[in-house]
Amino acid sequence: MSQDLLLQRIEARLRATGLSERKACLKAGLKVDAIRTIRRGNHPRASTLRALAGVLGVTASYLLDASDDAPPPPAAGAGARPVTGSESMVPIVELDVRAGAGGGALNSDELETGQWQLPGDLVRSVTTAPTTSLKILTVYGDSMEPEFRPGQRVMVDTSDQMPSPPGVFVAWDGLATVIKRVEVVPHSDPPRVRFTSDNPRYQPYERTLEEAHIRGRVIGRWTWT
Repeated sequence: MSQDLLLQRIEARLRATGLSERKACLKAGLKVDAIRTIRRGNHPRASTLRALAGVLGVTASYLLDASDDAPPPPAAGAGARPVTGSESMVPIVELDVRAGAGGGALNSDELETGQWQLPGDLVRSVTTAPTTSLKILTVYGDSMEPEFRPGQRVMVDTSDQMPSPPGVFVAWDGLATVIKRVEVVPHSDPPRVRFTSDNPRYQPYERTLEEAHIRGRVIGRWTWT
């Protein structure tokens, strides 16, 4: 697709959704000048356009492929309303923590397995963190049963790595990425944290805060019945 046609489609969707360039970029979890960068002649990555597509209410192929002429929803003023409130979707990356080469970092492209599109109102009801800091992970193992079951998805805020107040966190234990309840040990020097499992078969243990390798706070989970 030519840059001109790509920009035309982005601009048309901005008008239809009532979003400014800045707001669209922020909702997509991108830099505020992401669309402006495209205007300067820089060809965007596919991941950037996928994120924009989710916010603009079209498929990625509509932005990426000139042969995809599927009509988008009608523009505002032609019987449609701007996408606002719960209609606005935000992209959240899903990771496979078992794919990491070590260290437990949650910011590696090698871990990405897909992308969820979630209602903006749902996300903002639990966090104000940038969407780029939010990740979706799968629970492995039974150490946190019955609260967190194997195979369950959880949302993690990777910008919150301090267990004060205490809560459920994702951490690297030296061998794998785990989900545990974490709290600061009072009056410890150097500061220490205690890791606790919900499953009583697993014993709690302590680490210094530096050794803990906390990667993010669990802020949500999906339950299917």
